[in-house]
Amino acid sequence: MHEVAQAASPGARVVYVDNDPVAVAHSTSLLADNPDADIVDGDIRRPSDVLSAPQVRKLIDFDQPVAVLMITILHFVTPAEDPAGIVGAFRDQLPHGSWLAMSHATNEDRPDTAAAVGKLYSSKATSPVTARSYEEIRGLFDGFDLVEPGLTYVPLWRPDAEDEIPEKPSEYWVYAGVGRKSD
Repeated sequence: MHEVAQAASPGARVVYVDNDPVAVAHSTSLLADNPDADIVDGDIRRPSDVLSAPQVRKLIDFDQPVAVLMITILHFVTPAEDPAGIVGAFRDQLPHGSWLAMSHATNEDRPDTAAAVGKLYSSKATSPVTARSYEEIRGLFDGFDLVEPGLTYVPLWRPDAEDEIPEKPSEYWVYAGVGRKSD
């Protein structure tokens, strides 16, 4: 992400968050020579820890619009861990005009299959998977105005060409959306 952001806007500052020690070590090494990118060894389940981390405070100016990317992460947050509260804690620290990009696994079209896949994945992973419905995922954008085309299956979110759209977009099992913080 930092390479894309910095190619589009030199000087763009990026902070990653990960709680996997291998990912943190690799990212630390990868970003060592980039003064505008860093990683926090942290967990999004503890937003105040992430937002107060020295790397975040050094690189992110919360007086200017900020983009938060929660890409394929919130389905690892259980209902008991309050995903809406987590997103809300980040939202509440963002200035007006900030952005939230999110993708999230869904159980919308085939809930039985999604539950079986989630159970299988959870038996092998450190965090269980919670696929959510369209309405549940849409609710995570509370306080953000979705931009076109709204919350939709990943291949339908601004494809480069119509012929790139698969016959059954729901087979991708992931919704994506981008919202701008409303006040």
